[in-house]
Amino acid sequence: MEGVRALVVAGILAAGAPAAALAGVDVETGGSLKAKGTLAPSGESEDFSFRAAEGTLLAVSLKGDPKSGLDPSLRLLNLDFDDEVELGPPALLDAGSSVTLKSLPIPYTGRWTLRVSGAGTGGYALSVKTKPPKSASATLLLSVEGEEVFEFAAAAGSVLSMAVKAAKGSAAVPRFLAITPEGRDDVDLSEAGRIGPTSHSVTMPAPGNGEDLSLYLTSVGAAEGEASLSVRIKAPKPKKEKLDLRGEALGSPGGGETFVSRVIGAGGGSVHAGEGSALEGAGLEIPGGALAEDVVIVLASAAAPPPPTKDDHSVGPAVDLRPSGLLFETPALLTLPFDPSLLPVGADPEDLRVLVVEENGTTFELAPSSVNVEAGSLAVPVGGFSVCIPVIRSGLPRLGVAPGGDEYWNLTLEYEVEPSPAGNDSRARSFLLEVGETSFYGDGTVQTSSSFRSFSFGNTSVPGGTEAGLQTFESTQEYGATWSYGADARSIEVQEGDGGPVFAVSRDGSVLLERGEEDEPGTGFGLLLRKGDFPADEAALAGTWFFGGVELQANVQGFQVPASVEISRSFGTLTFDGKGGARFSESFREAAVDGGTGNVEQVAGSGQGTATYALQEDGTILLTVPPDDGDDEADLLRIHPGRGGDVLFLVDDGPCGSCTYALILVRQGSGLSPAVLDGDYRGSLFSQDLEAYLPPSGTGPATFAGDAHLFALDFDAAFDGGGTVSLDGIEHRVARDPGVAGGVASDLEEVALSLDLAVDGKGRLTLSMLGGKGQPGILVGATAADGMVAFFVTNPAVADADFGLGFMVKVPPAAE
Repeated sequence: MEGVRALVVAGILAAGAPAAALAGVDVETGGSLKAKGTLAPSGESEDFSFRAAEGTLLAVSLKGDPKSGLDPSLRLLNLDFDDEVELGPPALLDAGSSVTLKSLPIPYTGRWTLRVSGAGTGGYALSVKTKPPKSASATLLLSVEGEEVFEFAAAAGSVLSMAVKAAKGSAAVPRFLAITPEGRDDVDLSEAGRIGPTSHSVTMPAPGNGEDLSLYLTSVGAAEGEASLSVRIKAPKPKKEKLDLRGEALGSPGGGETFVSRVIGAGGGSVHAGEGSALEGAGLEIPGGALAEDVVIVLASAAAPPPPTKDDHSVGPAVDLRPSGLLFETPALLTLPFDPSLLPVGADPEDLRVLVVEENGTTFELAPSSVNVEAGSLAVPVGGFSVCIPVIRSGLPRLGVAPGGDEYWNLTLEYEVEPSPAGNDSRARSFLLEVGETSFYGDGTVQTSSSFRSFSFGNTSVPGGTEAGLQTFESTQEYGATWSYGADARSIEVQEGDGGPVFAVSRDGSVLLERGEEDEPGTGFGLLLRKGDFPADEAALAGTWFFGGVELQANVQGFQVPASVEISRSFGTLTFDGKGGARFSESFREAAVDGGTGNVEQVAGSGQGTATYALQEDGTILLTVPPDDGDDEADLLRIHPGRGGDVLFLVDDGPCGSCTYALILVRQGSGLSPAVLDGDYRGSLFSQDLEAYLPPSGTGPATFAGDAHLFALDFDAAFDGGGTVSLDGIEHRVARDPGVAGGVASDLEEVALSLDLAVDGKGRLTLSMLGGKGQPGILVGATAADGMVAFFVTNPAVADADFGLGFMVKVPPAAE
């Protein structure tokens, strides 16, 4: 049927060859399919392929999720020949949010691809039905001892009932000679079936695999003549398939889901994740003889299973091989990608293993047959199908290996209580917010470029009372230092002159958390998030993040009245719709001092609202919150995303006046339990408590204002995976104390606590004093799906708690 194909190529094809799909979804189906999927980020497309014989009728229904506003579109391609069939009325009905294709004849036999894309992002529902041809017929002129060819097509697995007989008054004595699948050997029919004086009939399975067929006939009579040919085609009933290809179903709630399927039979074959997909580099080679019959082989993304021990971590994505439980006669070769930057310092390729998790939860490990560290790829023979993921024993992550350095976003929030230069009435307070970029280099140097925003106030004695003085300061600075791995094999030390900060480092190197120097917590909070290519566009942000944060603000109440301090804490969720819109919901508690009475007033509440967001050239996200009633300007907030998007931080980007404001965000998980938090963690908690300011006796009138006492805790925490936490740390308290020289008291104290942990299925956690189950948690927060990081704030529902923000990272196991 080359002539038919050439005609279609010349007359039906749209201009230009079809572009390659941009997504990780590439499904091969049997022709009867219902699927749910998601198009995100913008410009993504997903492919659904099927083999069809010429004349097969194709019906498609494609509907966009009305809540998402996706306007889906559909293309019909033959990628083997770079062909595309133009789709339009009357076969195609495009209603904007839905597309319907009715009874379109397939122009020639082959492997056809439906490509789903659309304007915008969001979910879709797809239904595909095919109706193979049921018959073919013709009147042929048969010559004596000559050959006549009749071409038709049949679906794979069809049964053919072929009959030819002489036409009325014809001298022909028709006979079948052979039937030939395109490109294959002849099947002899000369003695097959029933042979009558003027007829010949044969019933047989269609040879080949759903291909074009050539039927050869002749006449054995004395003269040529016409013959009537009829072919009845009984195609097998297609197996109905239902697929959920949405990110949540494939372990990728934040997008990047991958699902590739191919029909592979006894001759063997391969299936590979597409270039640019989240599983790029994953593939499976199945040798001939490994399978006894055709099987739909699936390679898909999956939620990462817990590591085999608390001292291990994954170094690559989880791959789900389906159908689960399938066994091979001969092992297949599985290739898995991994991230070389996630290999610990000093790790050998032989240290890599493959964790296998079967459908019933049984786990075991396999040793790779080969490892290519430079390519980030390993190969392992597999005898069956399960979820597989590369793992290694944790250790210090390698920094400075990326060309141009390993880049991090940095966030520092500090609060200082300064001693009085004379006397014991400390009035000086300062707040600092630092945001910028830090790069670690392989030569042991580190460079930082940051913007600083600070405000401070001090009070100068004047006759009859005090006068508040509030100063604000903004600057940009660049500075360098050196770095080295800590002797404990769990930290990074930065040297700046005579000292410098110490950072607890997560096992995967994605987060660095500042700790105090020489076991003395500072009065602040420092966090570094490793930069990556997330998000690629607004659509990649679709999803929900938990957030928690604190705000400090100083207000001048008037002459002879000290500047007051207001503090607040909040916890909630921020949801991005993938199209530039967002909504948030939060609970909060605020505390301030009534300047007339000296009483500390607390207000608890909740709120919700909407916002818009847009990606910026520097990789940050600008969030704009419309003004509330009484406000003149919108709030501008800037989000700094960590690698992969599991952790973000948010700060004010617009004029904030005399305030410092920071939120930590963690992507909402799925199906989490206390078992996710298992092993050793290090963390820091920065907190404040508000009290009324009273001047020392005899120094002036009883004026009142807020005075925040500071509390900082650096801690080591051991999680048992069952909901109990043992915490040991050093507590640093700083507070105004007119009874000491300088007016500031600073105390260090060792702390040992046991806490109850609860984690719900979305990743929200609560911590309570041991034995406090059923009571409001003193801390609320969220954990990433892999348990690598978690944040927490003092619960806004608890009135007598400090106003605190904390963060912790899962550190490498203790050196053996």
